[in-house]
Amino acid sequence: MAGGASEPGRSAAEHGLSARSEPTEGFRWIRGHLDRSPRVLASSNVQEAFETSFFFFQSDYADEAYERVAWELGLVREQTFFVCTLRGRINGFDVAIRGKKNGAIEQIVVEASERIPNGLTLRPLSPAAPFRGLQTSDEGFDSRVFVMGPEAETIALLGHEARGAIMDVVSSCGGTVARGAVRIDDRAAARVLRGHISGEIDGKVLANLVRRMVFLAERLCFDDDIVARLAENVTSDERAGVRRKNLALLRTYYADDAQTRRAARAVLGHFDFDLRLDAAVFLADLDPADLRHVDAVYRARRASRAVRMTALVKMLARLEGDDRRRLLLDVLRSNDDDGRLRALRFCEDHRIDLGETTVSDLFDHRDPETVARICDLVKALGQSEFEAELVHTLRYQPSRVKCRAAAALGVVGGRDAVPALRRLLEGLVDAELRVVAQDALARIRSRLAHAPGGLSLARRDDTGAVSLTAEGGSLSLPAEGHD
Repeated sequence: MAGGASEPGRSAAEHGLSARSEPTEGFRWIRGHLDRSPRVLASSNVQEAFETSFFFFQSDYADEAYERVAWELGLVREQTFFVCTLRGRINGFDVAIRGKKNGAIEQIVVEASERIPNGLTLRPLSPAAPFRGLQTSDEGFDSRVFVMGPEAETIALLGHEARGAIMDVVSSCGGTVARGAVRIDDRAAARVLRGHISGEIDGKVLANLVRRMVFLAERLCFDDDIVARLAENVTSDERAGVRRKNLALLRTYYADDAQTRRAARAVLGHFDFDLRLDAAVFLADLDPADLRHVDAVYRARRASRAVRMTALVKMLARLEGDDRRRLLLDVLRSNDDDGRLRALRFCEDHRIDLGETTVSDLFDHRDPETVARICDLVKALGQSEFEAELVHTLRYQPSRVKCRAAAALGVVGGRDAVPALRRLLEGLVDAELRVVAQDALARIRSRLAHAPGGLSLARRDDTGAVSLTAEGGSLSLPAEGHD
């Protein structure tokens, strides 16, 4: 200590300080020591003497920390009056620690530009950041770390162990990865080390931080084949979402690689049915015989409704001809309400005719939503032969189903549908159904008017209606309102 203020060999504990003293304790010790120093008492500038003594007090204990780090990590110490730099190699990485004499760490760098991809960028993610970078499908990780780099290469690197190391150094300690190096700047170091380092305990903390940075650098080294790393993530990652992400990249960029097929087969028995379905669909696209794996997901009782319905649609889209028809009829006749509705939607979207017998049976189904869907299918296919079934539906089904039947009659209905729609409108209080029924009547009248020999003159309420059609040349004058 300056001015002969300290005795050689006395530790901080002997001065009444812990190895990690609060600044107030340090000032109290220095102030007491200065008060007892004859040299300071004779000085005209006590403040200057105080500041000088505190600087050397910090420097003495920072030296202990630097020595501890250099000894533990095998680094070489380069010292100037105000700056201390520790340099060396750890596990093949160039490591540099730059700090001030008073113990303030300016920067820690683990350099690996030839081993860590230069395009990889990692940094703590601000909650307010509008752009969240690449997503790994690990929600906890993606919400705390910003990731940027070539997609396949970057996701391949970010396996479970690597994400853990990144969370430790980047998210928890404020470190960054850029241009092939892992860095911690002065602010992050001050936060981790709680200010300036002093004594052997802080030296151990700093040495441990450097080891964690080196461990992260090792996890980010790209020494393997991209496909191998992606395949390893598919088969071993603890997060099912991450497995699906890696499998999607394999399917997109490396579908023809044998490692991709092996990885997909390896997860066909995984507990996550989303992952299992992704793998099954990929394999089925390569070999139709593997469609049985998609069927297994559809029939799995533990799979969610969404996964099962997706599996059903995937199968229907990949089957053709009689095979697809057999599957459709099997699903439509089953007790699986969700599957039946999804199959009917598929038929509507792809304009598939199920045949007269099947459609008639579905009009009598116990499930109102099934009846509504078959009305939509008849409407989409323009099947006028089912007019009688639609008219029957107007009498016995709930209002939401009547709406769908009336809409279908507006497309396929003829003369027989008009009386049924008129009866439906009598005393009707459901506003939506009234609008649909009136629109259906207008559409039917328009078609009849343009039919050969057809004439239809009527007001919206049907009073005074006149109808001439080609069939028999008949003339119809309703009894009410024919003045």
